[in-house]
Amino acid sequence: APAATPAAPPATTTATRAAPTSKPASKTAGVRATTLGAERRVLDQARAALAARRPASALTLLRAHRRRFARPALAEEREALFVLALVDLGQGSQARARAATFRRRYPRSLLWRAIERALAKVSK
Repeated sequence: APAATPAAPPATTTATRAAPTSKPASKTAGVRATTLGAERRVLDQARAALAARRPASALTLLRAHRRRFARPALAEEREALFVLALVDLGQGSQARARAATFRRRYPRSLLWRAIERALAKVSK
């Protein structure tokens, strides 16, 4: 009887050995995206409260955002919403002070026009 030949190792192809063509998203990037989404949801709720003429609720949400997110990606937007909420509450001096800080911190902000329009509504 003929001797048995050892089985050949399974064939490997270049496709099975090749590195993936794109790197998987890092854990940090996933966390960042999740955090950004959470930030966005809180700010959207604050914006909705302002639209519904509930500036006190908006301030509560904005303060919660400030406590929850130590280094927020959306700080500029949050600070602009703070000013708008203070204006809507009739707290002109606080709104102007916060707007001045905003202007120093974000001198080229696209949100500045909305802040200026809001400040024009409050008495000095």
